[in-house]
Amino acid sequence: MNKKKTHRTQTGADQTARALAMLAAGQSAEAAPLFLAVLRKDAASYDAQLGLGRAFYGLGEDHKADAAFAKAAELEPGKAAPHLWRARILKAQLEASPTANFHNGKYFSSLEGDDYRLESEITEHLDAAVAAAPDNLEARCERGLWSAFTDRHDGAVYDLHKVYDATPDDPALWRKIAPALLNAGDYEFGLQLADQLEALGPLDAPLLRARLDAVRWVRDAARIEADLRALFALEPNNLLDCRDLSDFLHRQDRYEEEVAHRQHIVTLPNAESYDFRCLASALAMLERYSDAEGALDEAIRLDPQNGCLYQRRGNMRRLQDHSDEAMADYDQALIFRPDCYSALNNRGILHKRKGDTDAMRADWLEATQKSGKATMAHQNLADHFLGERMWAECLIHAEAVVERQPKNAKALSLRGRARFETGLADEGLADLERAVELAPDNAAIRNQRGIVLGKMGHPDLQVEECHTALEHALGDRGILHNLAVLLLKTGHPDEALPILEDVALRHGSASDLGWLGECKRQLGRPADAVADLERALTLDADSTSIQEALDKALADLQSR
Repeated sequence: MNKKKTHRTQTGADQTARALAMLAAGQSAEAAPLFLAVLRKDAASYDAQLGLGRAFYGLGEDHKADAAFAKAAELEPGKAAPHLWRARILKAQLEASPTANFHNGKYFSSLEGDDYRLESEITEHLDAAVAAAPDNLEARCERGLWSAFTDRHDGAVYDLHKVYDATPDDPALWRKIAPALLNAGDYEFGLQLADQLEALGPLDAPLLRARLDAVRWVRDAARIEADLRALFALEPNNLLDCRDLSDFLHRQDRYEEEVAHRQHIVTLPNAESYDFRCLASALAMLERYSDAEGALDEAIRLDPQNGCLYQRRGNMRRLQDHSDEAMADYDQALIFRPDCYSALNNRGILHKRKGDTDAMRADWLEATQKSGKATMAHQNLADHFLGERMWAECLIHAEAVVERQPKNAKALSLRGRARFETGLADEGLADLERAVELAPDNAAIRNQRGIVLGKMGHPDLQVEECHTALEHALGDRGILHNLAVLLLKTGHPDEALPILEDVALRHGSASDLGWLGECKRQLGRPADAVADLERALTLDADSTSIQEALDKALADLQSR
């Protein structure tokens, strides 16, 4: 009996060895029957049971493979291999899941339902493998890689360092664990391994992607760009890598290069509406508004109910002075996104161009009511109310902007003027001083500070501020007008005259003509003054100040 049993065991071992050789040669179909034959004779053969699982796995019969590996784990509880193979089966299922959003070695959304269950079971099997054989480097390495992949960073670093410490001179191991260490946040050691590998030859795409996270962490722009370009050279049609390179160029303000890469992206078969939108943004930075409009046409074709896209196309059309088309786009954007405060703000700008103040103000007010982020609408309203000398309203909206953007120089200047006009002179001047400090070349801000200084009894400082402002806005009608009026009020009509003549010639508003007439009256030219003032009244018949100036000019003329 003993001899017969020994003979059977030897025969089973021979068959197992033959079957394992077939597996190594990729002959899973031929190996499976041999393993089954061994198990019919000796159901307790661990090697045959494990081999059978591997054969079924090679044939794509995962359910049978998992059952065989489970049986092998029962036969030899102290072995890691059955648990490793069961984890591999589940990982393949998870990576193939259409809901896991798996790409470039990462998940891009949280796992739910069956996907989450698979992740948990994979972790359990890998923990069981390490528990069964703590010194098994293959088991510890796989668990470390999986821990890095699933954001269990401390466990990943612990396992992978133990594996490295056991075999520190193996470049194949470096290549396997370096991306995981980088993904787990062990940037210093991960970078060291990646650099060691690069010294041996070019890095592959997964390792380059992992190293990118590390060089971004150390903020090394040159290395970031080098790795991005290396990835592009390896896989020029990888959508996410191409986007990364384009985004980097955008952050570097290298818009010409960005446009070239984005134009490549939109030729890829998996390009999306988003990619055309990004191309449009880059083109807009180069003031290529017509081309940007064309890119947004394509974005809208791919995503016709995206209100944001209509709003952006409206902006491009507005910047080309295509007001009617822009207005239609803003209207469409608000159909799909009634809370789109940007569309409301920009439609208000178009209403302002057309002289429809009521519609302009209604859109801007609605924008501020729709969102606390509508700072431009608040700023536009503050600017509008400043022009209308409605100081309380101007102050409310300027305050709303400064609260969200304390370094917004324009908003500070608006608040400063409104504060001054509502009795907060010191606070107002402090705002204007801060605004000039933030934007020293902004002519409008300097003009506002000049007005306040003049009202505080410093006309000489106001004149100085006007001249400084004009250095940054040569020919600005409003500043020239203010300077001329100031010169006139301070007894310098001869200096004011050429400025007022230029402004009146170029703009010819009732106010410009009225002050030109008053200037000529002060210079002792009443006949010329009457002519200018009568022209001013034809433009603004209700102006009492112009009528008073005309009465003075007529009196001067009659007294001669």
